[in-house]
Amino acid sequence: METEAKPEVPSRFDYVKYDDDAVKMQEIVKYQFQKVEEAISGLKEGRAKSLILTYLEIAYMWAGKAIREKSNGHRLLR
Repeated sequence: METEAKPEVPSRFDYVKYDDDAVKMQEIVKYQFQKVEEAISGLKEGRAKSLILTYLEIAYMWAGKAIREKSNGHRLLR
């Protein structure tokens, strides 16, 4: 019994190689986030600073996702 090949369905979890524009944008965004992190480093340790850093990490993650989705290799947007 042969298994019929199913057509490949694009997944949001597929690897997407950034195009040159996306790489440049990622570098710019990363630099800006590092500047914010540097500014935050002088704050007193505690819950507030921890939350700032947590949400900064979350924002960076979403920025990366937005750049990925804009990248020319993202098949779900075609």
